[in-house]
Amino acid sequence: MKTPLAALPASPRWLPVLTAVAVLSALPAAATATPSTTAPPAPAPAAEPDSKFNLSLHYTTTRTTNFAGRRWGLQGSWLHRALQDEWSGEFRTQREAIALNGGESTLKVDEVDTFVKWRRDLAALDDPPREGASTYYSYLSPRLRRNRFGYFSSSQAVRAGAGRRFAPLDDLSLSLEFGPGLRLGRARSGENIREVVLTASSQLDYRVSDSTQLRLALMSERSSREHYQTAVATLRNRVSRHVWLKYELSYRKALPMDTLQPVGETRFDAGISCQF
Repeated sequence: MKTPLAALPASPRWLPVLTAVAVLSALPAAATATPSTTAPPAPAPAAEPDSKFNLSLHYTTTRTTNFAGRRWGLQGSWLHRALQDEWSGEFRTQREAIALNGGESTLKVDEVDTFVKWRRDLAALDDPPREGASTYYSYLSPRLRRNRFGYFSSSQAVRAGAGRRFAPLDDLSLSLEFGPGLRLGRARSGENIREVVLTASSQLDYRVSDSTQLRLALMSERSSREHYQTAVATLRNRVSRHVWLKYELSYRKALPMDTLQPVGETRFDAGISCQF
């Protein structure tokens, strides 16, 4: 006949046994009564919009035995980043006054170039998915240009395509783009020409330090009448919170397809840049 636990004498030798039985019988009830309350990890906060605006001015003088020249230019750029979209734009204008010895100065418009670009992230192409900006994107960009050295005296174009962004380091980014476009240009003879243009470009941005920024940009536009190449290296050094010193070395070459003689120009400019 089994003796119930309540009938056992409360002697000291039974106290350890009774304590162990009570603890073991209470464990399943506690596990059942206390469900798991582990909360899922909180999602990472979305990246906040980021906007930047830059304006720079430069002035150079040239004097030879035959002529004297003055050239000044104004450049501006803006950038706005959202969660999946990016808007950017740039404009550049150069004006030049040349005076021959013993003659009057002549004011000429050297170059006007402006464009706006809209980028859209293609997160579905990322494998595995990434947090933040996608490495792939599509873009749409209209552009207006007036160039004294090119095949067209003025042109308007709309370009579209795809690109990929690399960021091997926190302070280093590289973008590669390629796509077709449609351009309407006005030749120097006065003829209006409509043609298809292919554009390939790359841009490297490197923040050397909090006071030094470096940018390298390459662009190639090819059509049946002209091959236009641009290479620009820009270095900025901070002077104050919003004021920078800017040094830019640029090379531009226009190669009309109906001649073997290209038209090229290499230029170095230094000036003041304001960044907000």
